[in-house]
Amino acid sequence: RAQELFDRFPEADSNSDGSLSRSEVLAFLDARREQRDSNSEETLYRLRSQYESAPVAALPETARHRVFVLSGQSNMPGRGVFADAPEDLRSPHARIRVLWGGEWRMMISEKTFGPELSFARRMAEIYPNDGILIIKVAAGGTGIAGFLPDWSETEADLTGDGNKGPIFPKIEQQIEIAKS
Repeated sequence: RAQELFDRFPEADSNSDGSLSRSEVLAFLDARREQRDSNSEETLYRLRSQYESAPVAALPETARHRVFVLSGQSNMPGRGVFADAPEDLRSPHARIRVLWGGEWRMMISEKTFGPELSFARRMAEIYPNDGILIIKVAAGGTGIAGFLPDWSETEADLTGDGNKGPIFPKIEQQIEIAKS
């Protein structure tokens, strides 16, 4: 593992001897965790707060509900400013809901949005008689290791993703909440 780390991050070799000691690996991983913690907290806060002020709403009264799980890395949390979105995307849609804070809510935000906004509208066009339910689980800057069902912190630390925890169980948890 040390050689793999050295190959990917030669700057970890703090004494420039061409190899990595255990203390250099640990110091490098600690520094990466610290940097990652500050970056990920900002991203996770932004994501947590996207729809917190949106009104809680009953599921649409349609015969069928189509559930879409949107999960991903950098672009999925979204940085779009809701107030700058086109009017047709900002207004509440009677058949669209987003699972937020354990409750179905209208998809309106006082802050930011990601691809779910236009995606949900497009699905509402494609399925004009169905409710569109969005489950969003995302963490910006997360490597693919964060999304593996058999996630381990040791493996995730190699790509700087250990502090974000396993994303896959979070997706499963949100699906269970949606089913209840």
